[in-house]
Amino acid sequence: GKCVPGLVAMLESADPEGREEAAGALKFFSIVSFNMKVQIAEAGAFGPLVKLLGEGTQKARENAAGCLWRLVSMMNESNIEVNISTKKASDLVVLLHTASAEGKEAAAGVLRLVAYNDANKLSIMRARAVQTLGE
Repeated sequence: GKCVPGLVAMLESADPEGREEAAGALKFFSIVSFNMKVQIAEAGAFGPLVKLLGEGTQKARENAAGCLWRLVSMMNESNIEVNISTKKASDLVVLLHTASAEGKEAAAGVLRLVAYNDANKLSIMRARAVQTLGE
């Protein structure tokens, strides 16, 4: 758990491969235990992971989605509200079309978890519309 803050820092400071590896390690840790998910969230990973969805390598985006899926799930269980912008929803929608099976599952998982409130539903609907028009 001591390495979590360093990995979170790498999400923003490392080169693209370093970011990909940091996101992969955090995704792995997020699977390990509830306690690890709390540590990842407390280390401030949420923002950098969301940012990575739109600007990382393909694998980094998928790793970020995998970790976010588990963090958002934990936040839902703890009744912490998660809001998603149309821009971030569209980053996830892009993954639904381009990712590996695992990446698609993670992107769909995040979208499903955040779709409980009307503002998020609207963001996701707009993102889907933008994607469809852009194809």
